[in-house]
Amino acid sequence: MPFTPFHFGIALPCIFWDWKKKRVDAISALIGTVIIDIRATYLFLFVPSNRHYHGILHNFLVALILGILVGLFVHATRKFWNKILKLGKWEQTTSLFSKILVACIFTTSHILLDSAIYYYDPNWEYSMEPLLPFASGNPLYGWLGSVQPTNLCIYGFLIGIGMYIGYLFWFNGSQKMISKDVDEILDSFEDEAN
Repeated sequence: MPFTPFHFGIALPCIFWDWKKKRVDAISALIGTVIIDIRATYLFLFVPSNRHYHGILHNFLVALILGILVGLFVHATRKFWNKILKLGKWEQTTSLFSKILVACIFTTSHILLDSAIYYYDPNWEYSMEPLLPFASGNPLYGWLGSVQPTNLCIYGFLIGIGMYIGYLFWFNGSQKMISKDVDEILDSFEDEAN
């Protein structure tokens, strides 16, 4: 992606889709979507002469390993993350397996999206080989077009934020007010019918 936080757009709708049961671990999903770019961000900020930003972290095998590590890290530090989530009124309890699974899904989704827009050329700074060590080059280049991954992330981000705002509206007791209004309307129809 042209900008690492764009990948949050894939995670947010998935996190808030299951807002009642909260089975998708929010922190594992958010860290999982961007951890792949930690090397690229470091090189971009501190080593501008290095021209191969994606490198080894941008392949599926490493993404799975990073996903496992992210899940373990989030589980080990869950008390800290729960305090942060409580500030956003998003308290959840998920298992270690759930954290690892979610992190692996989102680390690999990062690779899948990036592989669609970055082709392989050993002399190009954004070159990537997502199937190493099993295949060289990038056979996934263009599978989704060049603009669609970015649009998918932007629209996903907007939808996810809208879902979260809806969740906050519901969470703050508005569901009781809405339910009361609906009951009153239904009662008024019954009274008119009698």
